[in-house]
Amino acid sequence: SLCSVLPDTADSLSAKEFISESLPVLITKQFSKEGIHLEHSSSYHLFAVKLFENLKKLNLFPLELFSAVELAKKNAKWFFQPDGNTNLLGDSALKNIRQFRNLHPELLYLSDNSGGKRPEEHIGYFPESGYSFFRNYWSTSDLKRTSYLAFSATYHSSVHKQRDDLSFTWFDCGKPIITDSGKFSYGDSAKASFFRSRFAHNTVAIDAEDHLFPSKPYGSGIKHAEKIGNYYWTNGSVYRMKSGTTHQRHLLLLPNKWLVVIDSLYSEREHKYQQLFHFAEDFNVIKSKKKIWAESSKTKLFIQHVSTNPTESEIIRGQTKPSIQG
Repeated sequence: SLCSVLPDTADSLSAKEFISESLPVLITKQFSKEGIHLEHSSSYHLFAVKLFENLKKLNLFPLELFSAVELAKKNAKWFFQPDGNTNLLGDSALKNIRQFRNLHPELLYLSDNSGGKRPEEHIGYFPESGYSFFRNYWSTSDLKRTSYLAFSATYHSSVHKQRDDLSFTWFDCGKPIITDSGKFSYGDSAKASFFRSRFAHNTVAIDAEDHLFPSKPYGSGIKHAEKIGNYYWTNGSVYRMKSGTTHQRHLLLLPNKWLVVIDSLYSEREHKYQQLFHFAEDFNVIKSKKKIWAESSKTKLFIQHVSTNPTESEIIRGQTKPSIQG
């Protein structure tokens, strides 16, 4: 932008060459070929799309340079829950779709259904980028029967990366059910460290989990996504290098009814595994001798663990010592 508007460079051939060479490289580093931002975050996908859209509106650059951004604008719908708020996967803050309604006709439709274009897809499958999504209805009038599932296994760099491999969020029957932590801050406080840790996400913790990231990015761990009859199925796999463990996860969803989470962990060494699920704040999770359930207003969800290995279940809410949890 500066090269295009400063008097000394606006008509410079070398400046124009620099722009034409640098901008495509910058966009390529920011977005995958699938049109997904590569910094592991719903919020940063939206931030980057809006930033490049504003650059395009300046009419300083050839429009063909923004083809990846156009695809990313269309994909932005997958990062919003049916209530209009962003999911909190990765380093994300809560945003509402009304802030982005003019970026794409589908976002305009989702903001109030009064204009724009209703999306036609029900599955968002991005195996290169590391995401899969499912949503059965797009109209706000169908909110009570809309199911939405977002599944993430993405590690392209350390930028805005959290330890949320194979984590997911689930929205159903008009409300968030399983949620993610999102972003706390960029400092080194105990709460900030917790938000980035494995224990703040809906995944599996292995042993003490004292390491921050695998030794190198793996790209995407998403392997498959499809609709089979009334069911939605997606799966992924990530190798956790320090523990020498391969974590495979399958999610099977029957909209408005249930979600099955199948975790398979393979290692040559013995480990302690902890399956972690974070319910939305208005749910109260209750445990009796024989069963566990989560209840909110007019919603009751029974939780059944079916592992053949000995297991223990624990409900934690608002714990600060010896470590933050719940």
